[in-house]
Amino acid sequence: MFRFARALPIIAAALIAGPLMHACSEPDTSGDPLIEPARNDPALAAATKQAVSTLDVFWSKFDTQAAGTSDYFVKLRMTGQDGYVEYIWAEPVRHSADEVVARLANDPVHLEGLELGSEVRAPPGEIADWSYTKNSKMYGHFTSRALAKWATPEQRAGYDRLLAPTPLEPVAN
Repeated sequence: MFRFARALPIIAAALIAGPLMHACSEPDTSGDPLIEPARNDPALAAATKQAVSTLDVFWSKFDTQAAGTSDYFVKLRMTGQDGYVEYIWAEPVRHSADEVVARLANDPVHLEGLELGSEVRAPPGEIADWSYTKNSKMYGHFTSRALAKWATPEQRAGYDRLLAPTPLEPVAN
């Protein structure tokens, strides 16, 4: 199940007029709208694959704190004690080849003992997406773009205002 979480990323809150898409494997009782895409949705799988294959772009921006960029986030695949899989946005604090340390940018649904702002550790292989902001537009958000087909028209309009036209910045000539 995917839900459009009301919780907003910590730093990007000032830029966002609506919620960020967030995913879990089972329904929740939070009152957020629930959607159920087809299992193994090819567009979502392709978006995740593209996000993972371009992680070096994200880490380069994050590591150098590239001029004009801010609000760095990764979407982590996390499994709760009850076995539920939840995809949740988190703000990286540091990373290495073996571990990403980040603070949760949403309140989790099925991750007991964790809340907005909790520090978590995950292997880099659990990253499903990434995002940063430049010139008031969000780059990355590969999975958010794929999930948008299940959003309401109002939610899609909000994302159209926030997301850059493409997930990757154009290459300068």
